[in-house]
Amino acid sequence: SLGRDARENVKIKVRQPISEVILPYKDKEIIGDLVNIIKEELNVKNILFIEDMTKYMNYIAKPNFKEVGKVLGPKINLFKEELLKLSNEDIEKIKTDKLLINLDGEEIEVNSNMVEITINVKEGFCSSNNGSTFVILNTELTEDLILEGYARELVRKIQSLRKEADLVITDRIKVWYNGSDVIDKTMNKFEEFIKNETLALELIKKDNVSEKYNINDVECEIKIERF
Repeated sequence: SLGRDARENVKIKVRQPISEVILPYKDKEIIGDLVNIIKEELNVKNILFIEDMTKYMNYIAKPNFKEVGKVLGPKINLFKEELLKLSNEDIEKIKTDKLLINLDGEEIEVNSNMVEITINVKEGFCSSNNGSTFVILNTELTEDLILEGYARELVRKIQSLRKEADLVITDRIKVWYNGSDVIDKTMNKFEEFIKNETLALELIKKDNVSEKYNINDVECEIKIERF
């Protein structure tokens, strides 16, 4: 659920494969042998469990004005400035326990109720959390991952055309197509995958094939026929 939320936030479709999901090491034992389910549901190549999630993100702490506004009074701006100086480790300590901060010569104990903590994920990543567990996705898309995304969209469209043609699940088909260079690259690189998923015996490039369809914002003509 968190992984899907993160995908949605950066508008990466689930059918677009991504390289990596990063999870807290503390969750590894809980997840156990369900790793493959997460890979399948999030369409991800690898899951990495790490101890220090702050390698990929930074915490930002701001005053919770409802809690500390009246208590600190004129020192609230100084408190805000001190929070901006805190390291990820300091903020992690506030989340789980408390931290001593010096405000104009006076030490105060800061706990999680006194601050609002947000997360700034480093470039090339996105995240989602429920307060206790963080999920970080590697959003960098290589050419191979992008082409695989096109291949999965092509499979979805061909399966839809099979259904519209009332083909039974065992019917073999021929597929004619016409499109841009990216469609040609996809058909060549993922030919066997597309054939296996759609029961196609041949993928044939041909001019003026049929109707035009939108495949990940790329125009492509596709026509199928029972073999």
